[in-house]
Amino acid sequence: MNSFGVDTDAYSFTAMIDGLCKQGRLKLANGLLGKMIKKGIEPDEVTFTSLMDGFCKSGNTGGASKLLKMMIENGCLKTCHAFNSILHVLSKECELVKQYALFGKILKHGLGPSVVTYTILVGAFFQADKVDQSLSMIELMKQVGCPPGVYTYNVMVNGLCQFGRVEVAERILDSMSDLGVSPNHVTYTILVKAHVYAGRLDRALEIVSDMVKNGFQPNSRVYSALLTGFISSNKTTEVAHSRSISPLYVWSPSTAENYDECVSSNILKEMDLEHAFKLQVEIEKFGGSVSDFYNFLIVGLSEVGRIVDAEHLTKDILRQGSYPEKACFSVIDWHSKNSNCNECLKFLDLILSNGFVPSLASYSSVIHSMHTKGNIIEAQRLFSDLMKYNNIGDAKAALPHIEFLVNTDEPEKCIDLLKLIEQMVNRERPVI
Repeated sequence: MNSFGVDTDAYSFTAMIDGLCKQGRLKLANGLLGKMIKKGIEPDEVTFTSLMDGFCKSGNTGGASKLLKMMIENGCLKTCHAFNSILHVLSKECELVKQYALFGKILKHGLGPSVVTYTILVGAFFQADKVDQSLSMIELMKQVGCPPGVYTYNVMVNGLCQFGRVEVAERILDSMSDLGVSPNHVTYTILVKAHVYAGRLDRALEIVSDMVKNGFQPNSRVYSALLTGFISSNKTTEVAHSRSISPLYVWSPSTAENYDECVSSNILKEMDLEHAFKLQVEIEKFGGSVSDFYNFLIVGLSEVGRIVDAEHLTKDILRQGSYPEKACFSVIDWHSKNSNCNECLKFLDLILSNGFVPSLASYSSVIHSMHTKGNIIEAQRLFSDLMKYNNIGDAKAALPHIEFLVNTDEPEKCIDLLKLIEQMVNRERPVI
């Protein structure tokens, strides 16, 4: 025993097993558990659950179930965490019957199901098209003193929207407030998308207004959905109908992200900019960040190759006295990657002439392009500007330049450059 009353050997074994599981080396981790038992060292709940999480993440529910049985036999089942790991995997496999049987075992062993346990089951019922059972599970949570949190409500709201029961989802939203649970960014995003896809653009905009009032700025998913709505409502293109399906499950974020990226790309490729201007007016009405919207729009246009539109919008915004930093970088970086060095320089000058300072990322992108093209003198001039305007305090921005000087066998210039950076760190103003 150490001074904290913990068996050092057991602690060490558990730490190693946990580390191996996180690396995906489950066979070795399982072998360590065997050695631990042979040495007469009793594994505890943490030891078992670390290994179970590893098995579950790899999809090996059989191995996880065997470990659960060992936990029960060894009397070290104290919480429902181990059950939750298996329940989560079974959700991915749509095994509702097995999940419900496992839920029964939790109750049988006298363990109180956690919010996570109930939330997994709420999602599982939706996946099995059992909407009423999902609603009943929420009521059960309240009755047994395990009130649902915002994540549970998000799963519920998302599931209801999947089945077209958006009005019920909004009533659920109202009931959240009664329990002292506030909706978050995800909650609002689900509802905005649901109303857009149901053809209720006005209601979607009202929800965005509520969203902003409650301190949440719309993100790219919200903007993509709203643009879909504007395109659809104006009947100018069929993109909204051809690309859009119902919102994806909250419990499958990676799939949702891929879907949203796909929808966003298609919308940005095909839309008329007039739709974006109409949305900008609405954003201004409800107090949203126009700068955030234009950053989303211009970055997106650059990514889908509509660089002329992206550049035109960015120039207009700069001339109006605003500086959308991400948008400016996206345009500069596009020209840089396409070896349009003169366009890069023009854009840097445009930013400076409007009273703004280009970002470190913008300068670095152009400097890298100049190096690639062999325009060393211009690259050095740009780096001097970068140091002067951005007051760089570390060597990160200098790395491309240093790397180039090393490759061209210019050690003395490297040393001079590092001395310049050191002066910046010491807050001396260097002579450029």
